[in-house]
Amino acid sequence: MTEFLNPDVSCDDCSDLLSVLESSLDGIWAIDRDCRIIFFNSAFKDFMKNVYGIDVKLGILLTDLFKGIDGLKWNKIWKKVFAGDSLKRIFSVKTPSDGRLTILFRIFPLRKGLDQISGAVIIGRNITRERKKEKLLRHNLMEQYLINEVFKSLFNPKDFNEAVEKVLSIIGEQTKMSFIYVYEDYYDSEYCHLAYKWKCKSIEDVNFDEEFNYDQYHGFKESLIENNILMYNKYSNCSEGVRKFFEKNNAKYAVVFPMMIKGKYIGFIGFQENRSDRFLTVSEVDILRIFASILGNALIQKYTEEKLTYASTHDPLTGLYNRAYFDAEIERVMNGRSFPVSIVMADLNGLKQINDNLGHKEGDELIVNASKVLMKVFRKEDCVARIGGDEFAIILPKTDESLMKLLIERIRNVENEINSALKIKVSFALGGATAHSKEDIQKNIVLADEMMYEDKRRIKSQKP
Repeated sequence: MTEFLNPDVSCDDCSDLLSVLESSLDGIWAIDRDCRIIFFNSAFKDFMKNVYGIDVKLGILLTDLFKGIDGLKWNKIWKKVFAGDSLKRIFSVKTPSDGRLTILFRIFPLRKGLDQISGAVIIGRNITRERKKEKLLRHNLMEQYLINEVFKSLFNPKDFNEAVEKVLSIIGEQTKMSFIYVYEDYYDSEYCHLAYKWKCKSIEDVNFDEEFNYDQYHGFKESLIENNILMYNKYSNCSEGVRKFFEKNNAKYAVVFPMMIKGKYIGFIGFQENRSDRFLTVSEVDILRIFASILGNALIQKYTEEKLTYASTHDPLTGLYNRAYFDAEIERVMNGRSFPVSIVMADLNGLKQINDNLGHKEGDELIVNASKVLMKVFRKEDCVARIGGDEFAIILPKTDESLMKLLIERIRNVENEINSALKIKVSFALGGATAHSKEDIQKNIVLADEMMYEDKRRIKSQKP
């Protein structure tokens, strides 16, 4: 199933990326140019089995799976995708019980190299429930306006954060809440971080925690997960930790819904009123629940896509960029205006001996410590990549030869600093070269590599 992945990506990276694909709630599958399936994840397999009773297998024609969609429509889609376009389409498909499902398809060209398109990747999401919720809200003109604006804002936005801020404003202004906030712990389960907040213009602001440890509000997370909702006012029979959270934020009434990915809690969305302790009707709570669901699903999609992007561009052991990203960045720099561009090649000395004599666990620890040296030396805008087992490379935009040499010297100094606390010492063989034009890039990569090997020979010659 890994054949559709970039051949330059290592087996470990492939495994990590496939793990991310497997964890997606959306069905993800890939086809070749003959429209035969060459990859599918568990979500797609389960959907086809549960809905259609089909055991999906590699090699099956996609048109044999979705027979409720006009073949001419598929042909038009593939023509565009195989020409390099990415598409988004919503289809109503038949089920064996003569029902209909509404499926959102996101379709991307599957590239093999820079110029060749070998097939397509499709992400399918069953949005039937969301569509039914949309119809429910259309009974009220205000609710219809809200759902249209929310979906429109969150549907493939150019700037996702800006879109979320707009959606919170729309919901807040129409529902007359004082605050709406989104806390997430997707990237750090020990702490909950304030990701988004909306405030009614006519109300005094509240100093919400930018982040907090759940121990500060003991029982908050547990109650939210157990009940799938938290409703608070001064009459609520809630735990001390829950009451503490809302009282700190001057809440008189609040409704909070959890965000979940495959049963895993990743944060919450809260709607809070600070002016009166009125009770919301069941209908009003249901409306808030629907918008929390829509917004939560959009955030979950964002987190999943970020995780996919990160896994495809980063080395899982060190967190540095990987070889695929390094190669792509070289292409980007070659066509940019960041000259002079310096390239530094770094080879970690002694890794093979450590692996052979002490084991790969010690070897991995050495690699991680080596990456810490490089991260301490270079800027965020520099591309620091692990391009092989013991090989690292750094792209330095707008960096001339004199500054590049100072940075190499800085690596030596940081090595000494960090080695004072290490049992297994970090030692790099280093080489660098500077390109002043697009034409110089490749030959200076080779030159930097040669200088690195010269440094390696020098280091070996100094050993007793």
